[in-house]
Amino acid sequence: MIVLLSVRVGDIILGIEDKLINSKEELKHYISHHHVRGTKIKFKVLGNGKPIDIELV
Repeated sequence: MIVLLSVRVGDIILGIEDKLINSKEELKHYISHHHVRGTKIKFKVLGNGKPIDIELV
């Protein structure tokens, strides 16, 4: 079975690549300095009250 998950309005980003994120500025800084365009990046998101792990490109 394939389950597709996505980030929705109201979800909270908790972390990126196993790093805790405390602000949107920290998130933007991490992505701009550590992410290579076109590669997957792992997020931990609080969605519907439950923590979930997702990968986005």
